[in-house]
Amino acid sequence: MIWEKRGGVAYSTVTEAILTASGLSEEELLHPAPNSHVTLDGLQQAAEVILRARNEGRSAVIIGDYDVDGITSTAILSMLFSFLRIRHTTIIPKRFTEGYGVSMAHIEDVSDALIVTVDNGISAGSILTDARKERGNYVVVVDHHLPDASVPEVDAIIDPHYYNSGGFMHYCGAGLAYQLAMYMISEDVAPETLCNDLLILAAVGTVADSMPLIGDNRLIVSKALAVANNRFATMSAGLRCLLDACGDPGTLRANTLSYKLSPMLNAPGRLYDSGGSSVLKALLCKDQELGNSYVTKMVAINQDRKRMVEAYLSLACDSAQGQSSPIVVYLPGLLEGLLGVVAGRLIGTFNSTVVVLSDSRDGKAIKGSVRAVPGDNAKELLDSVRNLLTVYGGHSGAAGMTLERANLDAFTDALKEMRSSHSVCSNLLYDVELSQETVFRSMRALNRFEPLGHGVPNPVCVIRNVEVQDVAYMGQDKNTVKLVCDGFSILGFGKAELYRKHNEPRTLDVIGTLSENHFRGRTTIQVVAEDFHPCIF
Repeated sequence: MIWEKRGGVAYSTVTEAILTASGLSEEELLHPAPNSHVTLDGLQQAAEVILRARNEGRSAVIIGDYDVDGITSTAILSMLFSFLRIRHTTIIPKRFTEGYGVSMAHIEDVSDALIVTVDNGISAGSILTDARKERGNYVVVVDHHLPDASVPEVDAIIDPHYYNSGGFMHYCGAGLAYQLAMYMISEDVAPETLCNDLLILAAVGTVADSMPLIGDNRLIVSKALAVANNRFATMSAGLRCLLDACGDPGTLRANTLSYKLSPMLNAPGRLYDSGGSSVLKALLCKDQELGNSYVTKMVAINQDRKRMVEAYLSLACDSAQGQSSPIVVYLPGLLEGLLGVVAGRLIGTFNSTVVVLSDSRDGKAIKGSVRAVPGDNAKELLDSVRNLLTVYGGHSGAAGMTLERANLDAFTDALKEMRSSHSVCSNLLYDVELSQETVFRSMRALNRFEPLGHGVPNPVCVIRNVEVQDVAYMGQDKNTVKLVCDGFSILGFGKAELYRKHNEPRTLDVIGTLSENHFRGRTTIQVVAEDFHPCIF
């Protein structure tokens, strides 16, 4: 595998790499300026509609989505409505039998009520328009997806992309729901538990939906992690159980939410039709014993999900080799709920926009998921082939679609015509070159810039001339290797055979990311390796 400097430049410090990648100054990252509520268009109108519905004694229906952002944003509005004493029901669409977004089946019998869609609705068109005009409902849309020609006629819309008025544009659904909730309640009046719950849910949705950790998003995630890491902070039992399953208070980081909590919350909805509704129950749970029961089940389901993904990932990598961007992979038999997971893994391997396709559950159609690298736009990619699609939607980073089986070849050919002339390959890109002696100092610098994630990425580092003091093979199949070095360890998940293939070198070069490992009250530095090879002097 070839190691390549990202953009032809490698920095000598992680600080330089972070500032360059984010495009922000140190001051902007360490002290992000908050966005004022009044700059978020539609917020006041939505609050007025909700309060009018309450004053008129109307019940409410909240309709979210089955991914983490959709579920956390639904939980936020459910908690808000409970605090405002608005009778309400929640709907998380069934992934396989209903699909994304609000449908007529959800609200055809709803009249003279309040309907709020969150993380969906901006493209619902006549479904919401008719619900308002023909059945006397108040309708509010809270969405962060890009609008198209099917924007419904409703009472209020909160969607920065709909107004495009120059304010902060990078909220996810949970971030918008959180802003609405905080606009409608006073932190001086609302219980501390409620405020903490809302904040943590917004942070989880923001990280899970790969929103850039800048501006308001950075504030939300930073403040939420401070609460989550305070062992004395009050929060609902379900949330506390979920966070406890991801690590002890004081050890949680943005990547904890991204790589531990989010997959656990996503897994039930990826494997089971009504899985998203079960996750919502866990988030809203107020009983400790019940919360622990939910978490135990979710951990087991996530393990099943991991095994399924690994089984298809090698096939996907083989199919992607030699293609040009965008990569298109068709994997018959892959559950449609796992399409996005495989696409995300392929993006990390090939640094290319990826389209992963499989059969629908009934075998009558083709389902697909798009994940786009920075500079590409997933929804615009599908816009260009909309004539071949039955339904589609999404935003710049991710999108999904359905097409008739008869259009599969035409769809694939259309994407091939968009490809660049350069084949993608599994080169590894890095940002920083370090020595073994600078690892500790670099880890301290990284901690200053938490939270790290999308928009403010943890730099990929190359560390040369690393001396290995001890070797351990770990995991059920002993396929993970741990290399103990002076002041840190190298952790190679699934790379035990690679280390043996290199004849177990005691001096090597390694490429990967720095992180901290917390175990039994002890914190150590580790390099999560993407690759390594014997040091060549």
